[in-house]
Amino acid sequence: EITLKNVTPETLRYYEKSLLQLENMVITAVGDINEKLFEQHIQKLEKALSKGTRFSTKLKIQEIGKDRFSSLNLQKEQVHIVLGYKGLTINSPDRFALDVIQSVLSGQGGRLFYELRDKNSLAYTVSPIRMEGLEPGYFGTYIGCSPEKKEKAIEMMKAELKKLTDELIKPEELERAQNYLIGQQAISLQKKSTVCQSILLDVVYGLPADHTFTIIEEYKKVTAQQVRSLAQKLFSGPEVLSVVGPA
Repeated sequence: EITLKNVTPETLRYYEKSLLQLENMVITAVGDINEKLFEQHIQKLEKALSKGTRFSTKLKIQEIGKDRFSSLNLQKEQVHIVLGYKGLTINSPDRFALDVIQSVLSGQGGRLFYELRDKNSLAYTVSPIRMEGLEPGYFGTYIGCSPEKKEKAIEMMKAELKKLTDELIKPEELERAQNYLIGQQAISLQKKSTVCQSILLDVVYGLPADHTFTIIEEYKKVTAQQVRSLAQKLFSGPEVLSVVGPA
């Protein structure tokens, strides 16, 4: 709400003038294309826009510094808990190992579901959460549970993350995670629209245009040691714990 109130017509005109320039434009096309006709349309667009300059901005990221806790008291039948850590950028070479960590933790066969829900009946729902951007994102875990199970749920979420920092994942678990990720990526490459969008966003974000076609090979390279080293790097840093539900 505060951010929206700061947006003025002048703000919109500034970004329109700064962004809608040829230097900021990326066009991708995938499929059976009439290249001559496509080129004609591009030329018309080039005439309609000025060259401009490459738009660049960098957000100031506030360091966490120390563990943080926040809570919101709501009289609900469930309590919602998020345990988070500073994550990676979209062009970090460690993001493939982070994909493996997420795969190991997620799904009905993942560690979080098995340990917290199946074995200990702590959760209505539990899953890892993450986001990467041009600036560092986050990685963490989310759980929805009964209020009386709150403390135990937090304790066990932390325990599962600590296992990743202390122990190498087993070869069969690593292979299962890699195969899942490889399969998902292979499926995404079957749709021309998805491939087109992936190429577009990769170039906009400063990644190579062929990045989406190299991801499968990157997954194959991930080792158990890389997974543990990344877990140690992420989960040893300051944590943010957020709890919403009955006090």
